[in-house]
Amino acid sequence: MTEKELQEVLMELSVLTNGQPHISEFLVELNEASVHNPKAVQSMVSDLRLWGGMGSVADQAGMDLPPEKQQRVHELLIRLYELLEHQGITDARGASWVETFRHWRNLRLPEVRSS
Repeated sequence: MTEKELQEVLMELSVLTNGQPHISEFLVELNEASVHNPKAVQSMVSDLRLWGGMGSVADQAGMDLPPEKQQRVHELLIRLYELLEHQGITDARGASWVETFRHWRNLRLPEVRSS
């Protein structure tokens, strides 16, 4: 795992979620923290904006995208969690979301989201 890979994942996620400014902006902030203030990353990951419930990045990211791009967002969120976990940054809510995304991937069922 490299810092560069973490930054690439966060940048791709922020581009994919460009139509959702509250999500995209948070991902850009997280990316900047990973570069300039790594100690802040833990608190940003632990707050509800990333892995929380309704309205969080995990819940809403890419919901306005076609299914194949939603799947890409979920793959990137899985990879984000893995990269953070490798750094010792974990979150129980994040682990739950990643388990769900992996389950959807394994079933190869389209994710259904309602607003």
